[in-house]
Formats: sequence, structure tokens, C-alpha cells
Amino acid sequence: MKFLAEREQNSKFKNKRMQELDRLMHTPHHTRATVRVKFPDGYILQADFGALETVKDVYEYVGSCLFYDNRQFILYTTPPKKVLDEKVMKTSMIKAGMVPSGLIHFGWADLGETKPEDGPFMNMERLKQSITQL
Repeated sequence: MKFLAEREQNSKFKNKRMQELDRLMHTPHHTRATVRVKFPDGYILQADFGALETVKDVYEYVGSCLFYDNRQFILYTTPPKKVLDEKVMKTSMIKAGMVPSGLIHFGWADLGETKPEDGPFMNMERLKQSITQL
């Protein structure tokens, strides 16, 4: 029996269950996601989220830091450009590939390409207040 187990373990071809078990055994178990949102003007907003929080939570946090509260925006990953839209709003940080960290880009929803001159993006006064509260 031991011989069969060793042979199975050393085999190049593993069944799906064994591959999944290997992947889970060798995957680090992180509980936090450090997400960086890169704005077109070069500023980066960094925040920590729980691994089970959702993409919607990231959208809400970024929205609370914007200069224009009521303007629609998108968040996307690259390459290739993949917009984090309604389909992935309920996706956890783990499933979105943001654990232990991730980089997301910011853009205005009404523009094809957001440039630095399309700003201001972040409300610096609001950010200063939140930093001093820490």
C-alpha cells in the first residue's frame, strides 16, 4: 500500500483531486488583501481589506475618497484590460486575485481613456482628515 501511495505521489500525471489538494496545501493562507488603486495623475491609494470582502467594498471605499462624489468611475486590472464591473461586484478578494495584494487602475466611466488632465481625482482634504484620525 505504501508503495502505491509513493508511486501515486511521484507520478507526473495526477488526477484533478490530487492536483487541487496539492495546490491547496502549497497555497499560503492570507486573511488580508492590500489593494492599490493607481490614478492617472500618478497618485496611488492603498487600503487593506479582509480576504472575504468584495470588489463592491473596494468600489465604495474608492468612491468615498473621490473629489467628485457623484461622477461614475470604473476600476480595472491590466494586462489585458479587465473592468471590474457588475458581474464581479460580489466576488471576494480571494477569487478576484487580490490576495495578498493587487493593483487596480482608475478611470472615469464616461471617458474611453482617462488622462491626468481629466482630474482632480482624489479629495485631498478628506484624505488628510482620515489620516490624522489614525
